[in-house]
This record gives sequence, structure tokens and C-alpha cells, in this order.
Amino acid sequence: MEVVPVNADGKELQPAYMRIVMTDKDVSFHSVQIPVGEEKRLEEKLLQLLAGPVRILAEAVKTIAKRVREISGRDND
Repeated sequence: MEVVPVNADGKELQPAYMRIVMTDKDVSFHSVQIPVGEEKRLEEKLLQLLAGPVRILAEAVKTIAKRVREISGRDND
């Protein structure tokens, strides 16, 4: 399995400040040095990257819940 890094502004984001390297036979963890003051900016970039998929998922759950209510006859909207 290959690990694909996530990049924001040309910098690789490291969840939990750890790099996880996976090979066919091994998994290893390496600490990552984040420059002082960069933590907050990198966390904000990661949140921005996650915001899109989270919005899509929330909309899908809302749509499914509405459809279930319609099918069950409990839709009062």
C-alpha cells in the first residue's frame, strides 16, 4: 500500500504530526518537525481540505433522512 501525502500551499500536511510509512511487510511511524508558528496555519489548511467532503456527507445524510421520512409516511415538511 502506498501512502499518498496531502499537500496544501505546496507543503505536505501531517495528521497528528506523524508520518506513517506503509510497505507490504512493515508499518513505521516517524515524527515530523513542524516549524514554530506553522502548526496553526497547517491545521487551518487541513480543516479547509476536510470541509468540502464533510459538507457533501452532511448533505447526503440530510437527503437520505428526508427520503426515509417520505417512504415511511412521517414527512411533515
